[in-house]
Amino acid sequence: MGKRTKVCITIDTEADAADNPRSTYLGIRIAVPKLLRLFQEYGVKATFFVQEDGVCHAGSLFAGLWRACEKEGHEIGYHAHGIIGYPLQQQEAIIGHGLDTLRGLGLDPVSYRGGRFHLTGPLLEILEKHHIRYDSSVVPGLRELFQDGTERCNHSGAPREPYFPSYHDHTKAGGSRILELPINRYDKHPTEMWGGILTCRSKDVVLFDYFHEIKKNEFIVALTHSWEGLSFKIRKTVRKQRYGKLKKASLESVRKLFTPEFLTNGTYFRQLENFLGYIAAKPDVRFTTIREAGQNATGASPD
Repeated sequence: MGKRTKVCITIDTEADAADNPRSTYLGIRIAVPKLLRLFQEYGVKATFFVQEDGVCHAGSLFAGLWRACEKEGHEIGYHAHGIIGYPLQQQEAIIGHGLDTLRGLGLDPVSYRGGRFHLTGPLLEILEKHHIRYDSSVVPGLRELFQDGTERCNHSGAPREPYFPSYHDHTKAGGSRILELPINRYDKHPTEMWGGILTCRSKDVVLFDYFHEIKKNEFIVALTHSWEGLSFKIRKTVRKQRYGKLKKASLESVRKLFTPEFLTNGTYFRQLENFLGYIAAKPDVRFTTIREAGQNATGASPD
C-alpha cells in the first residue's frame, strides 16, 4: 500500500456565540459527548480547538473533559476570538494568558486556530513565542468581512498544502517555524463563500472525494463547531450574538428540562456518522490529529 491520506477532523470548541461573554455552552455540554461517542465508534482521533480568552472560558470551565480527551488520544489545540483590530501587544496578552491557562490545567496545546480564520504574519511571531508549532487557520482563497467592512480574514492565494508561512505575508511560504495545515476548501467557489468539508450535508462526501481522488491531497483538514450539533431552533437562539443574563438563565433551564436527544440536531449527527463511516471504510485513509499530521509532514519525531 502506498502513502495513506491523513484526515484531520477538527472542532472549533467555543461558546455558542463566541464573541458574547454571556454566551451559553450548550454545544459543549450536549453535542461534544455525542461527538466523542461517534469518534470512538469510527476510530477518529480529532483535534478540539478550545477557546480560552477574555470572552470565553471553554477551556477552564470544562478542563476535566479536555484532559479526558487527551487521554483518549484526541488533541487539544488553542482557539482565540476577539483579537481582530487590537494592537499586537493586546493580541499577545490575550493569547499568552489563554495558553498559560490551558497549560496550567495540565493540557498541552501546540496547535492554534484563529477565530474567524484570522491570521497575520506578525501574529505568527506571537504564536511562536508562546510555543505553538502548528496552525490551521488558513482557508485558501477565502476572504470575509464583518458587516462594518473590517476584514475578518484574507487567505487569497494561499497554498493548499502544508507550508511554513512568511512573517510578512501569511499567504506565502517564508521563514516562520510554524507549519500551516490549511483547511480544505473547494477552489472554484467565489472568495466570499466557505466551500469546506463538514457542513454535515450530503455534499461532504462529494467534497472529500474531490480532495482525495481528484486533487490527491495527502492531508485533508475538515472543520465543524461544537454548537453545530444543537437542534436548529436552539442553535438559532444561542447564536444571536448579544443577550443578557435572563436569557442565558432561560436557556440553561431548557437544557435541564429536556433530554439531549431533544436538543441535538439529528440530521447533523446522521450525516456526520455517514461521513465518518465512508472515510473509515477506505483502506488508503486514516484519521489523525493536527499535531500528528504536522509531525508527519515535517518528518519530526512524535512527542
